[in-house]
Amino acid sequence: MGYFFEDEYSLEDILRSSRMTINVTDFLNPAANKKIRDLLQNLLGRMGRFFNIERGALSFLDAQNEKMHISHMLKNGHINTGVTLVIKNKSSIMYQTLDHGFPVADNFPEHISSSTIEKKILTSDATRSVLMIPLITDSVRIGVLSLSSRDECAFGTYLEGVGKGFVDDFADRLYQMFTAGKIAV
Repeated sequence: MGYFFEDEYSLEDILRSSRMTINVTDFLNPAANKKIRDLLQNLLGRMGRFFNIERGALSFLDAQNEKMHISHMLKNGHINTGVTLVIKNKSSIMYQTLDHGFPVADNFPEHISSSTIEKKILTSDATRSVLMIPLITDSVRIGVLSLSSRDECAFGTYLEGVGKGFVDDFADRLYQMFTAGKIAV
């Protein structure tokens, strides 16, 4: 069962989850993917101090077409880029997480209501915990960072604030790169 922890977030957090979006999928190209990969590698290194991360994915919202574009995938400590997977279904757990605007931690990943693609990317037979984090900054919905772990209850401390500053900084940097046009080549 997944949990939305709305009551643990401030009014500022709630306001940040508004419906404004930026179409970052327009910027996904090889040069952008490398810059995003570097930012993601830095974030995962910082998060790895607190969480045993097995797999992960970074997805961006295509609001116009109600799709999520998975551009970066983590497996065995390596970030894969170059292929973008598109999830067209609004029932996607990534889409739902971004739509609700709050992180979701699930300690029963075999029961998460996600697409087949999402399950294959995020889970293995050994996966015991999943965390979905909406990337929202300046009231703009960017995408979702999804992580999984072989440890039971691995991400409960994220919901208490551990690592949240790292993710907020990551989202801010992505937003700044997109809005400044520094990522488009």
